[in-house]
Amino acid sequence: MRITIACSLILGWLAAGVSLPTAATAEELKTDVHGIVVPETLDAADLGSRTWQKNCASCHDHPQNNIPPRASLAYRSPEAILYALTEGAMKPMAQGLSPAEIEAVVVLLAGRTPRPQPDVMASACKTPAAPLSVAPDDWNNNGGSHTNTRFRDYPWLSAGDVSRLRVKWSFGYPGGASGPAALGGDRVFLPAGFGYILSLDADTGCVRWAFRRPGRVVRSVVVSGPSGAQTRSAVYFGDDKAVVEENVLSRVTGSPSVYDGKVLVPVSSIEDPMTHVSTHTCCTSRGGVVALDAATGKVIWQEHHIAAAPAPLALERPEGPPRFGPAGASTYVPLAIDAKRRAVYASTSEEYGMLNPAGPYSVIAYDLDTGERRWQQQFLPAGAEREAACASIAQTDCRNL
Repeated sequence: MRITIACSLILGWLAAGVSLPTAATAEELKTDVHGIVVPETLDAADLGSRTWQKNCASCHDHPQNNIPPRASLAYRSPEAILYALTEGAMKPMAQGLSPAEIEAVVVLLAGRTPRPQPDVMASACKTPAAPLSVAPDDWNNNGGSHTNTRFRDYPWLSAGDVSRLRVKWSFGYPGGASGPAALGGDRVFLPAGFGYILSLDADTGCVRWAFRRPGRVVRSVVVSGPSGAQTRSAVYFGDDKAVVEENVLSRVTGSPSVYDGKVLVPVSSIEDPMTHVSTHTCCTSRGGVVALDAATGKVIWQEHHIAAAPAPLALERPEGPPRFGPAGASTYVPLAIDAKRRAVYASTSEEYGMLNPAGPYSVIAYDLDTGERRWQQQFLPAGAEREAACASIAQTDCRNL
């Protein structure tokens, strides 16, 4: 039985750079073709530092919310950083940089030059694969299954057994892991760097197949047996370019869920870190859920967590960009499907525009078949209580508390 990639699910990314003042004299400096002022005797370390200051420091040296600080980037491989700058999420910010400047930034962060991308099929399986059979107890998405319980009660495995576990095989991710693994039948499915989705043999770790989305970032996968009119086993995934929602800042972060012929997709957004960019027209993304036909990919229903379209708001400053709201309520984790009640439960994040930081709800129930909103409930404390709890733990951003 052939595994099919049935759906690819989306987004975009934006940012701004800043100019770096210099105290050197005009005779000591020159301007390169990209407008960066550099010394005549610039070495690679200086080039990396100057390029970082002009194009990267404004965000990563002063991180807010989901923006990774510079220190954390040092834990990423040079290959992963190069991919982000040339094909991945940071490509728009690297526009206009020369290959030498990009490599200098990579070396500045990771300490060495990147190696060529590996041949993932070098460890391909030598024997044909048996037809894939996905069992109900398989850990087939981020949450474990369509119920999103993140728990298995295995009678044959206890806490006392953990110390006796031994490594059976290991596999080196190309470009690092970009999300959790999923298990289906005798296969392990991995979202990996460089836009890869890999299928490994669970018994030996050899590669059954590799599928690549160049320039994309795949965060999560779900593997499913036949469902509804979809008669074959299939792997469904979300990446940062898939189009299931019209807002350019929307994305798929949590793995989809498959049930009763439907692929239920949680919609999140990249707008959270953009709320701290002074030139960004904030805020318009509204989170949501999209139900797709598992066999065809056609939209069955789609709902925004914030039902009302964002409306214009008063400017924070006269010269500032337009402002809109309410917005936010992203869903970053898998949905929970209640088969008995025919319901889909979605957890939501904060309201981006700070009109109501906690938002009107933190859990929403939708009808599985129609998308009708059945109920919504806010579990976060009210403003004053939330702010006090936030201050007690020295938290600088209370929106998710």
